[in-house]
Amino acid sequence: MKSGWATFNSDDEQMSRLQSQLTKAFANIDTPASLVVKTVTANYLVSADDDVVLCDPSQGSFTVSLPAIGQLTKPVSLRLLSGLSTKNTVTVRAPNPVTVDAGASAALTTAPLRLVSNAQGYWSS
Repeated sequence: MKSGWATFNSDDEQMSRLQSQLTKAFANIDTPASLVVKTVTANYLVSADDDVVLCDPSQGSFTVSLPAIGQLTKPVSLRLLSGLSTKNTVTVRAPNPVTVDAGASAALTTAPLRLVSNAQGYWSS
């Protein structure tokens, strides 16, 4: 085993460790003490309490829906769980006529998507 590589006994162990690492990483950059990290495997509506949404499409494609403008008052980060090899997709969608980076929706790829909103739409930062 290469130095620095971790092994996991199960997907649950991997997700638990990733959540722990994300919480520690965000704790170092002036964030609230109680970071809300959700792991989702099916259609999900982002809530105003969410800070990080970890998406696991290994069981199938799904959509992460954003709330109406004004309901999300802080940035939210969306990302795929690392280490997953799947052809399933995660689509990020805003309520009509609101947009995500000037489009009706966005595909979540291997790069995290950190979203902020203004009066007209959601924008990645």
